[in-house]
Parts: sequence; structure tokens; C-alpha cells
Amino acid sequence: MLPVKNNHPDLYDDIQKLFQGVPDTLSENTIHPLLGDPIYTHETYEKSHGRVETRCIKASTSLNAYLDWLGIAQVIQYRYIHKKTNTAEEKTKVRCGAIPQVMAALRNTALSVFRFAGVTQIADTMKYYASKPKLAVNLIN
Repeated sequence: MLPVKNNHPDLYDDIQKLFQGVPDTLSENTIHPLLGDPIYTHETYEKSHGRVETRCIKASTSLNAYLDWLGIAQVIQYRYIHKKTNTAEEKTKVRCGAIPQVMAALRNTALSVFRFAGVTQIADTMKYYASKPKLAVNLIN
């Protein structure tokens, strides 16, 4: 198995196009909407220890004849989503309108800023800056 990244732009784009529009379903196989070939999918969902993990894998042999890669057997796309659920934002009682999505977006932005700043103790840092929001703005500069 070889990972494909943007250092092989044509192959990367071909794989992205192959799986574009194919839903992440729990069905064991799906027919490609344009090619009519089977795309095998499997998704797992696990919630434990204060986090939710979703894994989805899609596999297809549709590109075998098209790709100029010796010995290729199938193309696989793997997606992994990890989300902590033990923060106050997820425990909130706000459930109306777009507020939950906005809160999640704000939290994800804060996490990205912390990671970009090299923070390793995310929970402790969030607690620290929650009481000092003016200092938190300095992380963005």
C-alpha cells in the first residue's frame, strides 16, 4: 500500500475525482454514480472516553486500466475524523438554529490556532485563555 499525496498531482486528482460524490454510507458496496462500477465502502463509528471517532474507507478497481502504475490492484480512500466530546461546548444545552455549528466552528478554529502556535496541552491552554480572551487574540498575530 502506497499513500498518494499532492507530490503526484495527476494521480491524486484522479483518485479525488473517482470518489467525489460517492456518499459515506454503511453499505458494503455502492455503485459509482457515473462509471457504474462498484465502490466498496465501510464506515465505523465509535464513541468512548470523551471522543467520537469516525473512520470511512472506500475502495475501487475502476482506475486500474486507466492508471499507468505497474501492479496496481485497487485505489483506496481513507478518512478519519477524531472529535473530543468532553468539552463544555459539547455539553451545552443550546440546540436551536445554527448556534451549535457556530460554536463547533469557533472551537475548531481555536484548536487550529493553538496547534499552529505549537501548544501541546490543549485542555489546559483552553482553560487559561478562557479567562484571558485578550491574550488569546495575540496568538493570531
